[in-house]
Amino acid sequence: MTPRKAYPQFTSEQIRDVLPPANAREAKARAKADAPAEKPKAKAPKAEKATDPDELTAPQVAKEIGADPKQFRRFLRATGRGIGQGNRYSFQKSELKKPRTEYTKWEKDQEAKRAAREAAKDEKPETDAA
Repeated sequence: MTPRKAYPQFTSEQIRDVLPPANAREAKARAKADAPAEKPKAKAPKAEKATDPDELTAPQVAKEIGADPKQFRRFLRATGRGIGQGNRYSFQKSELKKPRTEYTKWEKDQEAKRAAREAAKDEKPETDAA
């Protein structure tokens, strides 16, 4: 028996480095891998927005009128005061009385509708599907 010659063992990365790129996509990927990595830029701190002391947000108004903020925003959308996606509600302190009266009226209407639904559900006869 003849002894085997010891051949060097190459990894797939070493073989890829020796062979030319097969296509443009591979050449681009190699160029990108060989390029030095850029450090991510540090984000500049956001500037504080100047807020008007008489301006209130929806949660602040909800707290003032004694309502849940989520329920109050639901009221605003239901009454056509929705502001769209990504925007913020803003109110003036001088306008605080109007949302309070409208919200209490809307809340009573919602309670009446809820009671009517419950009454209709109770009156509906159940059918047994056996």
